[in-house]
Amino acid sequence: MCGIVGYIGPRQAVPILLKGLKRLEYRGYDSAGLAIINSANQLAVYKTKGKVADLALIHNGIIENYPMLREKLLQQGYTFQSSTDTEVLVQWIEYIRSTRKTDLFHAVQLTLTHKSSSS
Repeated sequence: MCGIVGYIGPRQAVPILLKGLKRLEYRGYDSAGLAIINSANQLAVYKTKGKVADLALIHNGIIENYPMLREKLLQQGYTFQSSTDTEVLVQWIEYIRSTRKTDLFHAVQLTLTHKSSSS
């Protein structure tokens, strides 16, 4: 069994899509995904096994130092499926979690207080 949710319009698509996917969760799905056209007019795909809540990191704004963070992650062997700042943020959280040997909650806190001059 599967389900598809779509949206075309002037509002932010991700919250609408997530709400629609959440409504389909009762069917017992074991995975979910989003495909959106980002502000750079590129297709960004996000997918995961598990619940819809495990799927998407949503942020409002621009991560200005994401090219520097992306380069550091590439040097550490990370790979990317897109060129979005959101994916860099997700990968950076994982980098902090694994290098600092911390849980996800603290990795997010450390990431959000990260200064671009340190690493």
